[in-house]
Amino acid sequence: MAGLGSLKLRIGGRLTAGFVALCLVLAGAVGYTVVTVGGISVLVDRMVMLRAPAALGSTEMVGYLQSTLATLRGYLLTGNPQGKADRAAMWRELDATAAEFDKMAERFTNPENKRKWAEVKTLLAEFRAAQDKAESVAFTPDAYPATKLLTTEAAPRAEAMLGALSRMIDEEERLEATPERKRMFKAMADARGSLAVAVAQLRMFLLTGDAANKEQFARLWGNFEAAFKILEAGRGTLSSAQKASFESLAKAHDEFAPMPARMFAIRESAQWNAPVHILVTEAAPRALKLLDLLDGPKQSDGTRMGGIKTNQKAMLTREAGEVREGISFLTLMQWILLVAGLAAAAAIAFLTSRSIVKPVAGLTAGMKELADGNFDVVLPGLGRTDEVGEMAEAVETFKVKAAEKAQREAAEKAGPTPGRRRRRPRPTPGRRRRRPRLMRGRRRRRRRPKPRRQRSARRRCTSSPTSSSRRSATSWRRCPPPRPSSRRRPARSPRRRRPPSTSRAGWQRPRRRLPPTCSRSRPRPRRCRAR
Repeated sequence: MAGLGSLKLRIGGRLTAGFVALCLVLAGAVGYTVVTVGGISVLVDRMVMLRAPAALGSTEMVGYLQSTLATLRGYLLTGNPQGKADRAAMWRELDATAAEFDKMAERFTNPENKRKWAEVKTLLAEFRAAQDKAESVAFTPDAYPATKLLTTEAAPRAEAMLGALSRMIDEEERLEATPERKRMFKAMADARGSLAVAVAQLRMFLLTGDAANKEQFARLWGNFEAAFKILEAGRGTLSSAQKASFESLAKAHDEFAPMPARMFAIRESAQWNAPVHILVTEAAPRALKLLDLLDGPKQSDGTRMGGIKTNQKAMLTREAGEVREGISFLTLMQWILLVAGLAAAAAIAFLTSRSIVKPVAGLTAGMKELADGNFDVVLPGLGRTDEVGEMAEAVETFKVKAAEKAQREAAEKAGPTPGRRRRRPRPTPGRRRRRPRLMRGRRRRRRRPKPRRQRSARRRCTSSPTSSSRRSATSWRRCPPPRPSSRRRPARSPRRRRPPSTSRAGWQRPRRRLPPTCSRSRPRPRRCRAR
């Protein structure tokens, strides 16, 4: 760029080189801008279409999971059917969010997030099945296994024992009272009372799980066992009807005796409430795993880190920072490119104008001196190979011709040289001498000359100017109107010639209007012929 004036380029080449340099600077600025903006647009598109929706979707799924679990617990506590409807609505929202998240998971850039989402989809199905199972078992006989055992197996046998004892007591009323029978009657009454209270304490323990009720049942059941042994020992004193009732009592006793231990074991285990047990052992662990995958494992301070949601939020924050940095750097580069472009444009304009304006100004000054008559001036730029050099050569040729002409005019003013004959200038080579108009084409017959007076009178109004160099369209004179006579001859219009201001191709001689007496037939009279 610094040697633009020293390069042997024409003016067009220099202007083209400057324009190409500016185009390169502009192309570099635009190209860098397009590339940088393209990278920023990719980051922004990923942030808008993937990171933010993924973080929002994972947050919504965490909220829906906790909502479904809370509504199920409320339903198990209260039995309100509205809890079932609310849980179904929450699962519909959760399914829609999971479907949208599954589409976004295909664009995840982290393979770990893809693996976690595949595991989340499996756990979601298991979590829903566990909730449905707990809801279906709730408020049914299977909800409390110990109570179901009591109502379906233990209570009927307790009723059978109480009925057998009641029949034995009723039969004892009709028998004769003896000391032995009184002792048997007292054992029957103790057995029935202890059994009834023991069954009541068993029910209380199954409902509340209080250990005091269990102890009361054990004491009362011991009293029943003692009375039962007295009855079994005095079986020989019983009547036939009492013996049949005692057989029923003994059979029911043998079946009922192991059942309280089973009911106590079920009630004291974690499975005593089946819906709650399913919720705790199947639904809640899967919910915790889902939270660990979506929100991250729980830290020591209670927060969760490392899940899909936290990972997407972290990537969103990082990419937002990259976008801000890219925009800041792009702004800085735009200012730098602007300054560089302006500096390059100023340098190109200065060097180009200096290599063109200065020679043209010198040539203009030389032409002014030449116009003032100084033919000895030395024109600048004669050695150049560009347009300025060609212009200088053209002006130099003009100067030489003008100097020769001035010398020739000075010689003409001084007069011819004595003793020498002035030679006629030769015609220009290659240019044929033009013949008169009358001699062009076919030869015409020479007319007879008219009398001098008539010819001179006609020349005054019809002849053209003597000098062809001074001929013009306004130099013609029209003839005066003819004198009235008995034999009137048609007036002739002057011969129109092409004015010097009109080109030969664009001018056409006007056609002469013939008198009415002339016809278009041949031969024509001499007065009707056009000159």
